[in-house]
Amino acid sequence: MVKISSLKNYLSRTLSIIVAAVSVIAFTSITSVYAASTASSLPFPDPSSQTTNEFGYVVSLSQNGNTAVVTAPMQDDTTDGVTAEGAAYIYQFSSLNNSWSEVAQLNPSQLLPNYYFGNSAYITPDGTKVIVGAFNPQAAEPTGNGQPGAAYIYNVPQDNGGNPDWTSSSPIQPTSSLYGVSPQDNFGSSVTLSANGSTAVVGADTNQDGTSTPSIGSAYIYNNNNNVWTLSSTIYPQALSANNEFGTSVASSSNGSTVMVGVPEQGSSSQGYVEIYNEPTNGWSSSPTVTNGTVLHASDGAINNLFGESIAISGDGSTAIIGSPGYTPKGSPNGDYSYGSAYSFNNSSGSWTQTQELVAPDNGPFYNYGLSVAIAQDGSSMLVGAPSQTVGGNTNVGEAYQYTPGASPGTWNIINQLFPSSDNQGQDFGWSLSVVNSPIYGNSFVGAPGINATPSSDAKALISQSSIKANDSGTSSGGGVYQFDTLAPTFTSFSDQYVGAGQQLTISGGHLCPSYDQTCSATQVYFGTKLATNVQGSDNYLTVTVPAGAPNKIKIVTPNGKTASIPYNVGPSITSLSTTLAGEGDTVVIKGQNLANVTSATFNNEAMTIVKNSSTSLSVVLPLDATSPGNITLIANGDSVTSSQQVTIGTPTISSIPAQSSVGKKIAIKGSYIGGTSQVIFNSASGTVAAQPSSVSSSTVDVTIPTGAVSGPITVVTGFGNISSNTTINIK
Repeated sequence: MVKISSLKNYLSRTLSIIVAAVSVIAFTSITSVYAASTASSLPFPDPSSQTTNEFGYVVSLSQNGNTAVVTAPMQDDTTDGVTAEGAAYIYQFSSLNNSWSEVAQLNPSQLLPNYYFGNSAYITPDGTKVIVGAFNPQAAEPTGNGQPGAAYIYNVPQDNGGNPDWTSSSPIQPTSSLYGVSPQDNFGSSVTLSANGSTAVVGADTNQDGTSTPSIGSAYIYNNNNNVWTLSSTIYPQALSANNEFGTSVASSSNGSTVMVGVPEQGSSSQGYVEIYNEPTNGWSSSPTVTNGTVLHASDGAINNLFGESIAISGDGSTAIIGSPGYTPKGSPNGDYSYGSAYSFNNSSGSWTQTQELVAPDNGPFYNYGLSVAIAQDGSSMLVGAPSQTVGGNTNVGEAYQYTPGASPGTWNIINQLFPSSDNQGQDFGWSLSVVNSPIYGNSFVGAPGINATPSSDAKALISQSSIKANDSGTSSGGGVYQFDTLAPTFTSFSDQYVGAGQQLTISGGHLCPSYDQTCSATQVYFGTKLATNVQGSDNYLTVTVPAGAPNKIKIVTPNGKTASIPYNVGPSITSLSTTLAGEGDTVVIKGQNLANVTSATFNNEAMTIVKNSSTSLSVVLPLDATSPGNITLIANGDSVTSSQQVTIGTPTISSIPAQSSVGKKIAIKGSYIGGTSQVIFNSASGTVAAQPSSVSSSTVDVTIPTGAVSGPITVVTGFGNISSNTTINIK
């Protein structure tokens, strides 16, 4: 497959024809700092059955994660027999079934062979506008004036809630069709839109500028006024050199005030450079011709580096990534070329400084690392593609690399190496990239326009099982787009700070399970090394059963291999009670976990006395005035756990008293559930006389017969009331 925009000989290659279902290949992490990830999710179904349409040549996602455009520039028009007319497809994500579906097909307004509609494309971060480029030096614009190339701008339909409503507008028609100005322009070789939809930039990398000098290149800036797009400025390179291919790549800041244009060929040297243009004070239209850009070079630029072949810029215009896929390290063996590199630049008050040079950690010749680059609108993540990389001994399999911002502005740390799900030759995985900051389904999308995708391609999905695939079974470059779930889980809160073993704990956060796993059954939650059971939830919460003996640290492991570790105060848990039937004042032994930090206990909201406790055992005394039945609640640091078993307070009874005794003598009253006895009442000559028991248990009350007591029944005073004996005592 050849990169259509620049037709570089050394980037040309022949696809091997391989008929094989894609299988999952495991790749080993090269270091502990970042991980290798494979995927067999091909989320966007290619509606075409063509085997050479190169579906996935461009993939671009809105930053809200709801809308995507995927192009197939080699697609034929089967109704009219037009070859390589090209097509682009709009997909929308549904949170109801967690999948993507095609909602519109975009086609050029004219049927021209080899028009390559979809050679370039871009969707605005809010998903409201799409621009698609098409060009071919041999194709004539339908008015017959010999103008090749075009850029089509579409308004994505919106409903009142801000979500696309395609039911009444598929297929959508372009708001505007912009055309080049000369037969050899390659107008549409690159395109972009500002995030606010006010500015469009279109590259024409072989424009001669009305001279005989070939491939000087240019870029055109259009402004939007109520969906009427008007050419405001034409940008030319400072040096009008032959074969510059100025406009091979373009990028814009969110408000369109900063425009970057790549010049990878730079005459005959192909060292490359990038020019940066800032909107004039009175707007782009105030300067119809612009040639005063700031020039960026690589710090170690050399011949054939192709610096500027790809460009990405963050939404705020502070960070730019520039690809240099022809870069070859000094001292490389003769014949080893195109390792590739990418350069990060930081913008400080309008002054651009190179902050980092990136190379693939597994770099090798003919990787073309940097042929594609992408950066999230908020600058939270960045991708670099190496579509020519050799994997498993097979050429042009491809790889992509994911980075997150480093400690200093404009620096990056690698966190993932992304591979296709097979090492079949010729996939060109990494040819196109898009990265978003979405907590819904993962944030990295990688185009592989040379993949031989079949309906069984995602049968063994490892990373995400959303069914998006090129829907053909041919033997050539049907193409596909891979979706990678590379986001790490995040934590916000617990439902309870002291839930213990056997209890349910709810963990709230983000990206706790991939979108395809609607119950989060594939997410693992560890308390130390102990695996929690009954994991359920969604993307933003998990409910788990705390395992026995759990230590005070939780680790969440999502199916993509990402983890989050969270300190947690594993609280008291109750596994059993020594009895469920007891008397007031009786001791109940509680068995469980993490009981040593219990500071108070209640029974039906009445305070209990804690006799002793340990990590696994706690003894408490039932209150004397407790109502029945009830649950025991243990409290630790303000949080509580309640027993699932209830305790019933047994009705006190007196089974026996001594037949006779004398004043001043100690006697034992026998019975059941009399541990709550507070007084013992005897008969006296004047009525009754009370005595305080010297010791009390559930079955025995010891008391000394008080002065004035006379023969008669004995009554014990409990929380249940006064209980009298059925027999009498003879007091001498």
